Amino acid sequence: MKGYLRESFSHPFYLNFFTVTFFNWGSLAPLAFVVFFATTAGQAGYAATLGLTLQEYGEVKSWTFLVQIPAFLLVGYFVDRFHPTRVGIVGMLLTSLSYLGCYLYIHDAGSLLFWLCVNQVATAIYLGAFMASGPRLLPRDRYGQFVGANLLFGISSLIITPLLVGELFELIRDYRYLFLVSGLFTTCGTLATYTLYRQWMKLGGDRSFVPPDVGAKPTP
Repeated sequence: MKGYLRESFSHPFYLNFFTVTFFNWGSLAPLAFVVFFATTAGQAGYAATLGLTLQEYGEVKSWTFLVQIPAFLLVGYFVDRFHPTRVGIVGMLLTSLSYLGCYLYIHDAGSLLFWLCVNQVATAIYLGAFMASGPRLLPRDRYGQFVGANLLFGISSLIITPLLVGELFELIRDYRYLFLVSGLFTTCGTLATYTLYRQWMKLGGDRSFVPPDVGAKPTP
């Protein structure tokens, strides 16, 4: 266990990779609360919601997933062409801006559909880049080990974030702020991804990057 902790969590490059995952996964958790913002939450003392039926909200959500299909097909080309970290920075930044648009401009079913579609396309860009980053940045001889360590950060975020969001809504009683919470996470994710990109460049970048060594290779 000591060796696992030292190898997995001692190098700044890998710690920053895990940090990107923490903010990435954390940004998705508040979206589970969108159903309360879109429909009638039924909670006294809360800010007004859009008042859609569950059927209407379900139709909106189905369109948001549909528009992601071509986005994922296209992002693969750009990830291969420009590297996952570069595309990830763009995707995270666009997603942050889309959350701001959701917070400011969603007022009815039509604006909900438009801005959630914009958000999901932007999300597809950074998710496509994120899913391709592991094989490009993690050591091959310990790939499973580092994927497991990365998942610890992701799962921790999914445990912590919904609890914090729930407590926040108990205080402010306005579900619209969930877009700002997600936007805060993606903004932090943008900064973490940019830092990861700078570290990757210092370690050789496109020409000669090799994952940092963290100790002796495991015995076959």
